[in-house]
Amino acid sequence: MEFLSQIKDSIDILEEFRKAIAESDIVVDEIIAGIHKSRVGGQNIEFLDYRDYVYGDDLRFVDWKVFVRSDRYYIKRFDDNKRNTVYIFIDSSLSMNQGEGKKNKFLRALLIAATISNIFLRMKDDVNIIIDGNMLKIGEAIGNPPAQVMSYLYETSKMKSGNFINYYEGIINLVKKNSIVCLFSDLFADSEKVINCIKNMTGAGVFQYLFHTVLLEEINPDIRGLRLFEDPDSAEKLIIQADGIWDDYKKILNEYLRNIDNILKTTGKGKYILCDDKKSIREIILSFLSR
Repeated sequence: MEFLSQIKDSIDILEEFRKAIAESDIVVDEIIAGIHKSRVGGQNIEFLDYRDYVYGDDLRFVDWKVFVRSDRYYIKRFDDNKRNTVYIFIDSSLSMNQGEGKKNKFLRALLIAATISNIFLRMKDDVNIIIDGNMLKIGEAIGNPPAQVMSYLYETSKMKSGNFINYYEGIINLVKKNSIVCLFSDLFADSEKVINCIKNMTGAGVFQYLFHTVLLEEINPDIRGLRLFEDPDSAEKLIIQADGIWDDYKKILNEYLRNIDNILKTTGKGKYILCDDKKSIREIILSFLSR
């Protein structure tokens, strides 16, 4: 945690979360700009807002006028006392403690999670954060605003060695059917176990957004010569001649990510979003909101 302490000393953490959430508000407002959000009465149902269309939505609620203007599908949301339940799962294993300053993966995961939480809260959904094996409901209405909650979690989370997928598997019996789970992780775990878990989630009727939070150098490495490698979880060290390993590494990694993406696309129950350190918060939000 020494490295995280150095980041805390150099960055106003709470302000970073506030700026990220403000950015998400700007993007959403731009998307729905010009769309008349009139309230319609009758049968205790009121028009609330728009959200992006996802596979399985009732086509009766697509706003076709908006589609003609924007070439994007939006679903009209009504307040009929039925809310989506959203679970934001943050990987807090030691492999996430990589990257300097604002590029630190754990910090970026929380910043992106704050923006996504804010968007769901604007849609009147119920949002829960799962981290370190604990769950916390967030939202202004219940006194847990996203910026303050995420800042607190960043300051207090106990990053430790271990395999995030063990925790992720464990929530399958916790989440409700037809709920939404957003995973923020570098996906560094047993690939077969990760893929099976994603399949099980989709089979249980859960829609998954996988925010792959990595450093660009981790998915596109260019390291040569003799190098000392250290496993971020076990701290095991190994000297490797790096010149000949990267082609195989990229091939295996790309196949792993392609399998994940294919599961989500073919089932229509999820979306993979690459969140490398070169992408801005705005780009990631637009990827999340796009078809």
